[in-house]
Amino acid sequence: NMREEDLHEVLEIEKASFSDPWSYDMFYAELFNPLSHLWVARDVSEKLIGYLCFWLVEDESHLLNLAVHQLYRRRGVASGLLADCLDCWRKSGIKNVYLEVRESNKTACRFYEKFGFSIMMRRPGYYKNPVEDAYVMALEIQ
Repeated sequence: NMREEDLHEVLEIEKASFSDPWSYDMFYAELFNPLSHLWVARDVSEKLIGYLCFWLVEDESHLLNLAVHQLYRRRGVASGLLADCLDCWRKSGIKNVYLEVRESNKTACRFYEKFGFSIMMRRPGYYKNPVEDAYVMALEIQ
């Protein structure tokens, strides 16, 4: 689980990963949100190398944020985090999972598609800095 003392490392990854990153206050609020689950991945030296945030709401989940330190990308960190989420969702009785991704982020779209997500709809102007449409992707848990 993410801890308050992790937030500075999380913010470094967040700022390097997104053009419109979450703020410290946004992450801090999620730490105390009863719907929110924040997980981190660490390397063998305990360095924080990735994280994700999702909500559990009744029988649905919403994946809010997922990022990996740029030096650790394409090493299975994000896949491991998402695979752990899938296990959690199944055990929690989750039926559907949703997320938003920038329309231009083809790499992320392909990543989520590997896990069974599919594009459900487009949200015009969802992202700021720069303004861009989002794809809403959905996964039905079997």
